[in-house]
Amino acid sequence: MKRKNFSLFDNLIEGIQVLSKDLKYVYVNDALIKQLRAKKKYLVGFYIVDVFPDYKNSKIHLALLKCLKQQEVVHVIEHYQLPDGKKIWFDIKIQPYEDGLFVMTTDITKQKEAEALAEQKEQSYRQLFDKLSEGFIIRRAVKDEAGKVVDLVFVTLNDNAAEVIGLPRDEIIGKLRSEILGTLGGRSLEVANEVLLEGKTIRYENKYNRLNRWVLITSYSPEPDIMASFVVDITPLKNYEQELKRLNEQLESSVYERTVELSEALAREKKINDLKSSFISMTSHELNTPLASIKLCVEVLEKLNTKTNKSARSEYHSYIKDEVKNLIAMLNSFIYPMFPENRMLISLENGFDLATFFQSMVKELSEMCKEGQKIIYQHHGQKLVYLDKGILRRIVLNLLSNAIKYSKKDILIQTNVMSESISLEIIDQGIGIPKKEQAKMFKQFFRASNVGNIQGTGLGLNIVKTYVELMDGTISFDSEKNKGTTFKIVFPIEAI
Repeated sequence: MKRKNFSLFDNLIEGIQVLSKDLKYVYVNDALIKQLRAKKKYLVGFYIVDVFPDYKNSKIHLALLKCLKQQEVVHVIEHYQLPDGKKIWFDIKIQPYEDGLFVMTTDITKQKEAEALAEQKEQSYRQLFDKLSEGFIIRRAVKDEAGKVVDLVFVTLNDNAAEVIGLPRDEIIGKLRSEILGTLGGRSLEVANEVLLEGKTIRYENKYNRLNRWVLITSYSPEPDIMASFVVDITPLKNYEQELKRLNEQLESSVYERTVELSEALAREKKINDLKSSFISMTSHELNTPLASIKLCVEVLEKLNTKTNKSARSEYHSYIKDEVKNLIAMLNSFIYPMFPENRMLISLENGFDLATFFQSMVKELSEMCKEGQKIIYQHHGQKLVYLDKGILRRIVLNLLSNAIKYSKKDILIQTNVMSESISLEIIDQGIGIPKKEQAKMFKQFFRASNVGNIQGTGLGLNIVKTYVELMDGTISFDSEKNKGTTFKIVFPIEAI
C-alpha cells in the first residue's frame, strides 16, 4: 500500500494505525492521536515497543504477533492507561496486508463505564434480591397451542426461595415447575393463567404435598410471559393453627362432657327431689283413706258406747284393727311404687276368696257413701285367687273412694276370674272425664277441669296405675262427661 492512500483514513472517527511487519508505525490518523493523547511525530517511524515499552507482553502485542504469524483477522478488547492515570478501553481489530498490519481502534470507554455501572447496579440488586426476608422467584410461562399457560420455567430465585423449595438454587434455575414441585394444576394453574394472561396480582395460600409445606404466595407479572412471586413458608403458622384447633376441639369436648356430667347430676338430683316429693305426696294420699276409715269407726264407736251395742262395737273395733294393720303394711311396702324394680318383693297370698275380699271392702266403704248412694258388687267365675292382697286393697280403695267422691248415684263393682286372667271393673255414674283431658288422667297431680270444689291431690290414679303395673296388670277406662266412668283392671293369671 502506498503512502498517499493512507490519507483516506484521516477523517475517520475510528483510530487507524498502519504498522510494518517489524511493528514500526507507518501511519496514524488524527482520531488515534486523540485517543492516545499523543503526538504524531512521536509515533510515525518509531517501533511500537519503543513508544510503549509496557506493551511488549500485553494482550495487544500478542495479538499483533498472532496476526502477523497466522495472517488472519484478530479481535481484542483492551484498555490503555493514560499518563494522568485514566483508563481508556479500546475495541481493536487487527487485519494483515502485504506490507504489515492494518489496525482500527474504537474508543469504548463510555460503554465499558456503562457496563461497569450496570454490573455494579446488578450486584447491588442481586445483594438486595438475595437478602430479601421473603423468598422471591421469577418464572417464564410455557404455553400450549391455544396460548394457555401449562407450565413455568424457573428463571431465577433468591436463597430464601431455594430454602423454601428445599433444593440448591443451581438445581432449580432452568428447570420446569412440574419437575421441581409436581404437575401445575388446581389453584396453582388457575393463578398462573390469571396473573400471566389477565394481569392480576394474586395472593393465596397453597400446600405443596411434595415439600410437605404450606406457602403464602403473592404473584404478579412485571412483563409479558414473566411471573414474579414472593413466597413465605407459613408451615409453622399452619401447624400452630392446627394445634390450636385441636386444643379448642379438645377443650370444647371437655366442656361438653363436663356439661353433660353436670346436666346428668342435676337431672339425678331433680329426679331424687321429685321422688321425694312424690313419695311424700303419695304417702299423704294413701294414708288419708285408712285414717279416714279409722276416724269414721271411732266416731261410730262414740255413738255406740253402750252395753246394748256390744256386737256392733266389736265389729268396728275389728275394722280399726284391720285398718291399723293395713297402715303398717302400707308403710312397709311404700317403696314398691317408687322403685318398681322391687316387684320381686310382692307378697302373694297362699290364696284368698276374691268375693269375700270385695264384700268386706264394700261393707267397710259403705260408711263413706253419700245419702242414697250404695255400692253394688257382682262376681263371676271361681273365687280363689293369688294376688298381693295389700296392694289390691290400695288399688280398690283409691278407685272406690274416687267413685264415691265424684258420683251421687250407685257404684257397681264387677269381678270375673277366667282361665287366663282376673278382671275388675268399677263403674260409677258421676261427673265423668272430658274427652280432651283423658290422655292426662294417669299423670301425677293432674285433676280434670270439671272437678270444681271437690277436694283431691291428683295422685290417686297415678298410684293405681303404678300398683297395677307392679303386678303386671293393665288398666283402662271409658268415660263421658256427666255420664260416668268405668275403670277396668286385668291381671294375667300366668304372671301371678
